[in-house]
Amino acid sequence: MNDDVANFHFDNYQRFIHIHGCTYSSYKIRHADGQPHRLEKQYSVDFKQQSPIGYQLEQQDTPVITLSGRVVKRRSTDGGFNDLSSSLHKVELEDEVDLVFAVVTLPAGDDDVSAYLFFLDDKTGTILKTVEIPTWKQGLSNLIDYELDCILHVVQDGATSTCHYYRLTRTKR
Repeated sequence: MNDDVANFHFDNYQRFIHIHGCTYSSYKIRHADGQPHRLEKQYSVDFKQQSPIGYQLEQQDTPVITLSGRVVKRRSTDGGFNDLSSSLHKVELEDEVDLVFAVVTLPAGDDDVSAYLFFLDDKTGTILKTVEIPTWKQGLSNLIDYELDCILHVVQDGATSTCHYYRLTRTKR
């Protein structure tokens, strides 16, 4: 999901969602008598902020100075980091418990990516739980599905499909 996606919310409550890159945003449609409709942002979650290695890969504070004494300026875009390995692959709503789950790939260093399943509170956008998917294969077809406490990950490589099944367990706090 690398393109912008804007659509009505899954549960059809006068809400609107917007997905851009690794950012998931929820808006409420507000209207008053005689006033035009407007979108009011409820929350926005930038999954890039959840990366275990952070986003300081291209940021260098020390300037480069040539032998003649000239300072070489650096060109940067997207806050100093423009990485195609970060992607929001799937977003679904578990409406009975107001839970949104999102499958996201984030850089893991050395041209590798890690996949995560994020569980969000649908009303506030708070990340409730993050589960790493260790069997994610970059460049292959990956399908993640979630139901209750089970995660199913299917990896397809040509004519070969491999199914990985995970069961979530509760940790005591």
